[in-house]
Amino acid sequence: MFDLEEEQSDAWPDEPTEFNPETDIGPKIPSVSTPNSDVSDIPDDVFRTFWSLVLTFNVALFALSLGAMLMYFRGQFQTGGIVFGLGAVSLVYGLVKYRNFQNG
Repeated sequence: MFDLEEEQSDAWPDEPTEFNPETDIGPKIPSVSTPNSDVSDIPDDVFRTFWSLVLTFNVALFALSLGAMLMYFRGQFQTGGIVFGLGAVSLVYGLVKYRNFQNG
């Protein structure tokens, strides 16, 4: 019925001959070059301050949310208030430490 040679000659001129899922699906991903940097390039005081602030703000976020949930959902106002207060103090401490580092 159909001739293979006839079928191939009727193909579209820009149609790929074989489907390749790695290149034929999705957008083309641009190559990104990253600069060669090492942790040793960062000054010690910046490194220590950054990670201490990360820890401080994580404690603040956790304590603020846990304290609020204890007060609202369980009605434990004393325990929730203490935990919430710890979070507020941690947040203020982290902000002051950040401002002091920023100002020199």
